[in-house]
Order: sequence, then structure tokens, then C-alpha cells
Amino acid sequence: MKFKHLTYIAVYAFFLMQNSIIIAQNKDDSKPEFKKKIEAANLLNIEKRYEIAKNLFLELAADNPDNANINYKTGHCLLKTSFMKKDALSYLVKATENISKKAYDEFDFSIEHAPIYTYFYLAEAYHHNYSIDSAIKYYKLFQNVASKKNMLQNKASHYIKQCETAIKLLENEENYKLINIGEQINSSFADYNPTLTLDESAMYFTSRRLRTDPNQMSNQEIFCPIDGQHFEDIYVSYKNLKTGEWGKPQIMEFSNPNSHQATVSISGDGEKLIIYQSKTDDEDTYIYYTTREKEFYRPIPLKPIDKNKLRENHITISSDSKTIYFVSDNKNGMGGKDIYRIVKLPNGEWSKAFNVGPPINTKFDEDSPFIHPDGKTLYYSSNNDESMGGYDIFFSRKIDDRTWSQPSNMGFPLNTVDDDLFFSTSPDGKRGYYASSHEGGYGESDIYMVELSNSVTEPVTILKGFIDKGENDKLPQGIVIWVYDLNNDADPLQYIPNKNNGSYVFSLEPCHEYSVEYTLMNKTFYETTFKVPCEADYHEINKPITIPNISVDGSIVIENNDSTDEIKNKEITNNAVDSIINKEIINDQPIVKFNTLNQGQKSITKLYMVDENGNILYEAILTPSGFRFEQLPYQEDYIFKIENLPDSLTIEDIKIQFKNNKETISFSTSVNTSNSIIKYQVKKDDILISETKKEDEKENEISQSVNNNTEPYIFQINFGYNITSNKKQEDEANALLKTMQELISKRGYVNIDIVGSASTVPTKYVSSNLELAKLRVKDAKRMMNKKYNLYKIDSKKVKIIKEKPIVSGPKYDGDYYDTSKYGKYQYIKIIAY
Repeated sequence: MKFKHLTYIAVYAFFLMQNSIIIAQNKDDSKPEFKKKIEAANLLNIEKRYEIAKNLFLELAADNPDNANINYKTGHCLLKTSFMKKDALSYLVKATENISKKAYDEFDFSIEHAPIYTYFYLAEAYHHNYSIDSAIKYYKLFQNVASKKNMLQNKASHYIKQCETAIKLLENEENYKLINIGEQINSSFADYNPTLTLDESAMYFTSRRLRTDPNQMSNQEIFCPIDGQHFEDIYVSYKNLKTGEWGKPQIMEFSNPNSHQATVSISGDGEKLIIYQSKTDDEDTYIYYTTREKEFYRPIPLKPIDKNKLRENHITISSDSKTIYFVSDNKNGMGGKDIYRIVKLPNGEWSKAFNVGPPINTKFDEDSPFIHPDGKTLYYSSNNDESMGGYDIFFSRKIDDRTWSQPSNMGFPLNTVDDDLFFSTSPDGKRGYYASSHEGGYGESDIYMVELSNSVTEPVTILKGFIDKGENDKLPQGIVIWVYDLNNDADPLQYIPNKNNGSYVFSLEPCHEYSVEYTLMNKTFYETTFKVPCEADYHEINKPITIPNISVDGSIVIENNDSTDEIKNKEITNNAVDSIINKEIINDQPIVKFNTLNQGQKSITKLYMVDENGNILYEAILTPSGFRFEQLPYQEDYIFKIENLPDSLTIEDIKIQFKNNKETISFSTSVNTSNSIIKYQVKKDDILISETKKEDEKENEISQSVNNNTEPYIFQINFGYNITSNKKQEDEANALLKTMQELISKRGYVNIDIVGSASTVPTKYVSSNLELAKLRVKDAKRMMNKKYNLYKIDSKKVKIIKEKPIVSGPKYDGDYYDTSKYGKYQYIKIIAY
């Protein structure tokens, strides 16, 4: 639909002219001017320019507070705005004081009574104010007094059902935690439609804020004629992957201040950004895409959608880029807007569009789909009977190519009585992102992160990480990541890390084996090979990699004894690259050959040291280096038990290493498959170091490693049995905090090691001695956190290097009363350095 520029300009110019006349008019002429003012407001209202019309109606209502017709029109207009729906209630309540069944002409300025359908809009206003019982009351009153042929009768029935849904959802509030993403992202204007890469390292969103970037054309005097706000722009914020903080939003270069550009979705790897874009003389929006390879510049139409000749307004692409879901209001659909899908065929072409059908699509509207990386969980919004008002967010699971599970409403407080759209989740399904106008926000709508109580998605596996760009603003050129699926003869996938924060992410197939190579100027500097577990759980492998001695333009810097030479890209020789890779990178990042991933919490592979009764004394988690225990008691025989060993691994290939009071031992062994028990007797050949360093020698090493004049501080509290905290030694605790304060002042941060130790005497109050040791580590952290404000310590500058819960001391022999034997092994130790 074209903008009706002439109509709008005429109406708006007419009103401005008449408004200036009104000021100069005598009271005798007020009625004609009232007529002209209400005519202007009515015309704007008919053309659905509610955001502009509302200002005229608010003025009219202020000047005519007892005019039921004006109060009705004002309330009706406010219900159509984006962020003033709740304010409609007071005007509509006032309008009910004079309702008549007489014929009603909305253009007759002399009418002072309100029409019968005021009851309908009053019910809607109560609905938006969460007065659900009152909303139902007035919807039913309207149905009783209005003609059965009234066009609002069906809507009233529909809204009553939504109210009934609202009552159920409000009574069974979900355990969600809504977190405003913060003022670094949100502004005093409307910010919405967040879309994130799989690793949550980049967020693209839509904003109607005032532009502040001096390098971009200003929008200070440019407004959309539909609603009087700035046109939509697209911004991006990159997360600092070291600190976890979002960076200052940057406007995308293709954003035009004279037209709309809005986020739609982004491919999981962050390579393809999908957007809406409108022309300046056209109200319709069109779907375009732009790629990171082309610097997200010059969007082009998305051809797979265009060829279906359907009018689309939202799409989402599966993580494997083989399926696209989109929304269309095709007249042959099930009613209103429906969700469709197309799939990539074996020949590389895209299929025809298929309506996903019931139970997802209904006779109402479905919108803003998001397909989770598992390829089976579809989140979307619908204003059907199961919504609590407006659009609610639902999810459904794909059973097969043509069958979906019965959709579930995500519930309150994620869903509200207003429109809730454009929801997406993290790969593990534990966090969601969307925009809402909750009270206490920064602007008209803010972007929120939602901590979800339960994940409803299926397990997926992703490989993510970042290339550390060091002190440079951007990542140097020439870095490419190659992913080889060893179970597939297809060509390797190629990824280029994000130049702004060095991030990369891609999804993997379960039960497949992969080889991943990280290359610089076609030279491999890091390689890892692994098999993705087949177990049902979320898997994630995180590979942060530091590449030294590369400048931002891709030059390699070679440091000599007396000078520094810089070799430009075009002059780089193979020998120069080999020198950097072999000397600086390979030695720092050794090639890893490890055939499994760091796994999700539910199926993490652990090795326990247990006693003869199977009680857990110590635990170690599987890492690329194998199982490593920090400290075990000295014994001649040990009993271990393994948990969650994947089918893809054999215990004989994994190293087990531990220290006791006398030796450092490393060995491999077999396991009794019936009970997962490993019995091990120390062998001479397994001893790596015959005598370990004393704890005070280790502390001396820490002291020598600190390049400043502040000595590391060692704080220790000893306990009685089963005690997790102790109030004594307050002076020593204060001395610890002062040392931390001094170190932060001198170099900007402080390193902390925490050891929580429990003896081998069985505990009565927690599940194991190891759990007691973990509680002591947590208690140490709480103690420090409580004192940060007192000493003005920024917690972001406190780096917890090591948290070490241990069970130590001699083997328990039933003599718990011997405190001299076991007491010294019950302590908290904090080392600041």
C-alpha cells in the first residue's frame, strides 16, 4: 500500500494552520475550530496514523472532559498505539457515563454521546491493565447489548477465550527471570527484534533512536509520516568475549535515515543477516539479506523466498542452512498469517513453499518463527485462543516432516496481555532474547534476556571460540578455519572469524568425527580432531586461541634481538610464516588429538576416587589431558569409579594422573565394565616425580612470579568437623582485602587461588566430604564479596585463577575423636598474588 502523501500532508498542514488560528480566535468561534480539529484527528485515525492522531485526541479530551464521544475516540485511539494502551482505560470509563444506542456517525462532531461498542473497547482496556474479570464482564455486556450482526461480536468471543487463558497462566506463573540487557544496548527510544549468533557473541537489533554516530547521516529532523518517530535502523553490538560485556552498539552502514530497515534473523554462524527494508515511497517491506563476507553492506533480495511469489514478513533459517521457515498472508492459507517452509533439494535448488499446517497454523495469525539449532523446536508467536492477549510466544516440536506436536504457550511473565514477538533462544535452550515494554525499562521497549527454568529443546553440538585479537581493534586478515566431517565425503566447510571480536561458531552432527584446522596464510597453526558424542545432551566445545605477533593489517611482526621487522601480507614468505607458527603458535597451542568434546553438565565424564564402601572421596573431570586429581592421600592401593564414559572413548587411551604426599603418578588402565570400577596399585614405572614440592615452596613460586613490590598474601582459616564457615581471624581477612586492593591499584587486577579442604572423617550434614570442601570454597568467595564495597574493589578486576576443593589427610580409621590427626586438613586457604 502506497503512502498517501498528499492526503497526509494536506491534513497535517491543515491542522497546523488551524491550530495557529485557534490560539487567536475569540471564544465565540470555538465551535467551528473544534469541528476542524476533530475532523483532522478523524482523518488521521482512519489512515491508521494513531501515533500522530493520539496527540490531537488528547488535546480534545483535555479541552472537553465531559464529552463522552471525545473520551471514547481518545480511548479507542490510545488502544491502537504501541505503548499507551493502558492509558486508554480512564477515557473509556468516562465515556460509559453517556452511552446511547442511537445511530452513531463518527464524523458528526456535534455528537456528545458514546456508541454502544464503547463497552467492547472498555473491556479491551481492562484486559491490557490485567483486570481480567472486568474485561470478561464488559466483553459479555457488549455481546448482550450490541446487535448480533455487529462485526465485533466474533472478536469479543475470541477475546473472552484469551481472558480465560490469561487467568490460567497468571495463576501458574512460570519460573522465568527477566533481565534487562542494560543501558549499553537499550536507549530511551524503542529497541526491539534482537537476533543473535549461535555463540551469543553478536547481537543485531532494531532501534528508532536518534543517531549519534558522526560518520552516519543524521536523522534528527527525519520522521516517519505514519507514527512521527524516526525510521527504523539496524544496530549491532559485539560481546567482549574476555569480559562478557556488550560493546557500544554500531549502526549498520546500509541503514538509510529516510526508510525502514529492521532485523529479521541471522544464520547460526553469523554469516548471513536477514533484514526488512522498505522503499521511501512504499509502505510494504521486503526481505533482503547481506553477508559478513561483504561487510554486511548492500543488501540484496532473498531469491529462495521471492520465487514463491508470496508476501513475506519474517523468516528463520535452520542452523544447517537447508530449511527456511517464513510467514505469509497468502489467501490460500489457513487464515490470517501462516508459517510456511521451503527446503534445499539435492540439486541445490529450493523447493516450493509448504504450509506447515495445524496444529501450528490456525485461523488466526502466526508470526515471527525461530527454528532452534536442534532443527526440531520451533518457537513462534500467535494471537489464537490460547494466547493471554495479543500475540503470545509458543513452541512446538517437529515429529516428522509433516507432523508437529501440540503447541505449548511459554507462559507468564514471558508472555503478557500485549503483543510478544521475535523470541529466540540460546543453543542450550536455557536463555531467551526478546523485546518488551516492562515497567522500569529505559525506553518505549527494551531488549531482555530471559533465564528459562527448563530447556524444551533437543541436544545440539556446537564448536565455538574466539581468536584473541590482543591489543588490536580488529582481527588481522588471513585467518581461516576449515571443518572436515570425517564421516562425509563433502568438501570442508570454511569459516572466517568475526573481525570485530574474533568469534566463530558452527553446529556439528552427533556421532560424527571432525577434524578442524586453524590456518594463517594457508599454514595450519592449530588442529583438533574429535568425535561428537551420540548421547542425548547439549555439547559445546570452546576453543579460545591466542595468536601473537600479528598486526591488525595482517602483517607478521618478527622480533629480533635489536629491532623489530614487519613483513606485509604480499611479501610474506613461507619461511616467515613457518617461523611464526612453529616458534610462537604451535609451542603455545599444541596440536590436540582428542576424540571427544567437553560435554554438557548432565553427561560430563568423571572419575571418582572411592573407599571400600563406594563412598566418593575425590573427583576429576575428563579433559583433553585426561583425568587429573590435584591431591590424593598417600596409599599403596586406590579404587576409582568412572561415570558417563561415552561409547566413543576407551579408558585405556586416557591418562589418569594424581599427586599424593610423596609422588606424582600417571597411568593408564582397564576398567571392570560390569561396575565401572578401577582397582589400581602404585607401580614404580608410573611415578613421574618421586617427591612433590612442599606447599610453602609453591607459595614462594607464586611470590616470585609477581612483578611488583606487593608480596602475595596467604589467608587461612581452620575448622572443626562439619563446619563450613568461621568468624575468627577478622584481622587476617582485612589484611587479605588490603593486599588485593594494593595489587589492583598497582597493575589493574589481582589473581586469587582458593583451596577448600575437608579431612577424610565422614561428614554428617552433606552428601560427601568433597561437597563439604566445595562449600568451603564458596564460603571463601562469599566472604571476599561481602568486603568488596568496603575496600572499593571492582569485582571485575578480581581473577579467580583456581578453585580447588580437596579431601586430604590420612585415611580415616574410625578414630574421628583424634582431632590432632585430622584437624589440620580442615581449612580454607586464599592466596592473593
